[in-house]
Amino acid sequence: MVEVGILTKNDKVELIAGRIVEKMPGNPPHEAALHRLHELLANVCKPEWSVRVESLIKLSDSAPEPDLMVIRGPIDRYDFELPRSQDACIVVEVSDTTLRDDRQEKLSVYAAARIPIYWIVNLIDRRLERYSEPTGPEQLPTYKTRQDFAESESISLQIPDRPATTLRVSEMLPRPKP
Repeated sequence: MVEVGILTKNDKVELIAGRIVEKMPGNPPHEAALHRLHELLANVCKPEWSVRVESLIKLSDSAPEPDLMVIRGPIDRYDFELPRSQDACIVVEVSDTTLRDDRQEKLSVYAAARIPIYWIVNLIDRRLERYSEPTGPEQLPTYKTRQDFAESESISLQIPDRPATTLRVSEMLPRPKP
């Protein structure tokens, strides 16, 4: 669409289930959580995996731009093509104003594409929602398992070909508002 002039490179949109959807602008808590997550995951992933921030992933009928994703590396593997669902082991959305859409529409898109792990960093309730066991492209794609982790808890992260690590949810979240 950019090539034929319908959209410009400055349009903040993504393709979700065949529809063009406007992306919500970031805000300081969202940006803070995103930066924290990037730092945490980048330290765990190298060299076999890469962390991408606000970057497209090509799915069958969608090209969402998740806030963060962990994809099979090396990073130059994607110099001329977008990562696909089979390249991703975790997709993350940082949610406050988009929480309902991230729990419904985005969850369905990622489950249909069989993204193994989907995290929602829920800034409203200050918790991490972990979704696993995607059903794939059935009529109502979803994840079979949801686990919620409070700010005071830790989550075990297993990235293929890497040792398991434990991350504290509090390290992913911005400081509480005074």
